[in-house]
Amino acid sequence: MSEYCKNTQNAINFIEDNLYNDIVLEEVANVSKFSLYHFYRVFSTLTGLTIKQYIRLRRLSMAAIEMRDTNNSIIDIAVKYGFNSQEAFSRAFSDMFSIMPGKYRKTKQPLPLLLKVDLIKPLTHVTTNDMHYDECKDLRIYYIQKPHRKIIAKVNPSPQKIHEFYNMCERTGAFGRLTSIKEGIFGPFGCVITAPVFSHLIGIEVEYDYCSEIPKDLDIININSSRYVVFHHYKYRSEMHDKVIKSVWNTSKSWNPLNHGFEWNYEKAPIYEVDDDELGFFVYKPIKPKETDEETKYYKLT
Repeated sequence: MSEYCKNTQNAINFIEDNLYNDIVLEEVANVSKFSLYHFYRVFSTLTGLTIKQYIRLRRLSMAAIEMRDTNNSIIDIAVKYGFNSQEAFSRAFSDMFSIMPGKYRKTKQPLPLLLKVDLIKPLTHVTTNDMHYDECKDLRIYYIQKPHRKIIAKVNPSPQKIHEFYNMCERTGAFGRLTSIKEGIFGPFGCVITAPVFSHLIGIEVEYDYCSEIPKDLDIININSSRYVVFHHYKYRSEMHDKVIKSVWNTSKSWNPLNHGFEWNYEKAPIYEVDDDELGFFVYKPIKPKETDEETKYYKLT
């Protein structure tokens, strides 16, 4: 088991135990045994979220469950989960779920709740039949939820020439410019967007309300919230690089979401590739709950 995953999971457990309390980020980092700066980077790479995003989205998800299952007032629930006013809570809830709390309480429509991230326990339905690498113990598959956000990106003008594009980005300093953006919360990473047209790019994520100027040779792209299945290979020896990359991608291609109650969500969210010297190699693929025959019939009738 990766020490990075183990220590980060200890920090996540600490957060979960204190969702009703004030959480000091330095205390969370101490639990992880990392410096605060290093913990920011490790947490973001492993979960796809910043620490603040994770805490906020978990609190909103717990609040949604409480609104669904109890008669507690919205203001009491808001205060319980750290919001100073019902207005602030309603704004945050609407930003995350695209529905106001009062309307959700009436309709109880399904929401993309962020569940507790578990970096230690593998998915029970993952077997070696899903793997394409002889060291299966080093490859994990798990789920995360990403909120609405933006990507600041350098777009590949020739998507079929990926290696040439990466080399060009290194020569021209594109990776450095992306890394230097202070508001970056995840990345740099390689990314594939399949809709409305196929695009390949390198980028970093920023919050959805990011509005600062960006360099002229970069683009900014709005990204929908989505659940992801993550294929993560722990840190590997440099001589294994090509084999690890190939095996993780092959595993992600053979993993059938329909067998696990999902389907791909490529039309709404991108595919990510992250290669980190300390944490290993990651492929993130967007998924959504599988539509049942009954749901299909209902939507067609209405």
